[in-house]
Amino acid sequence: MTDPNWLAANRANWDERVDLHLEAESYDLGLLRTGHGELTPIEEAEIGPVEGLHILHLQCHFGRDTLTLAQRGASVVGLDFSPRAITVARTLADELGLSDRARFIESDVYAAPKILDERFDLVFVNWGAICWQPAVSRWAEVAAHFIKPGGALYQIECHPCSGVFDNAEGEAMPAYSTPYFIGEALRVDETSDYASSKPLNNTVRYDGFIRLAKPSPLC
Repeated sequence: MTDPNWLAANRANWDERVDLHLEAESYDLGLLRTGHGELTPIEEAEIGPVEGLHILHLQCHFGRDTLTLAQRGASVVGLDFSPRAITVARTLADELGLSDRARFIESDVYAAPKILDERFDLVFVNWGAICWQPAVSRWAEVAAHFIKPGGALYQIECHPCSGVFDNAEGEAMPAYSTPYFIGEALRVDETSDYASSKPLNNTVRYDGFIRLAKPSPLC
């Protein structure tokens, strides 16, 4: 059974990650600030022109990719459960002169239909999003709820099998470290963040939901 405090733990963990990511090379904002934000090469090849589209970016973090879409002429709504992420995203939108095309909403995914009464040409969900959701079928229902007739979902994600291997310290090759089907969410207590060498204070997180052996309750 997943810890009922999973949501609070994950929110605290991601609130803290925001400022670490703002300083991280992998989240560099240089191109975005010059008006030439980029998605990953795979996304660039697949997503195509977005000018004139109304887009919902679920689990948008602090909005770097959301604002990249807005720079290309889309009208974008970014949604994330982290108050710190949404505060930073709104500040960036103002800084870049994109507040007229990008707005940000603080909410977890499951509550989104209660507070956002819109339909979109495209629902956009990219890397590292669904592993944090304990009810994946409900997550999909929420995404579908926001797609207007003739619209689409664009989702790109690592395959869950990538999470079962890890490199032990001093080992060159990855080894099997975690079962593929885990039965319940992984409770991870880790002082480091994948994008930064600075330590975390809110170290506990729950993820790996996508690899549950059977459907999990919401909490």
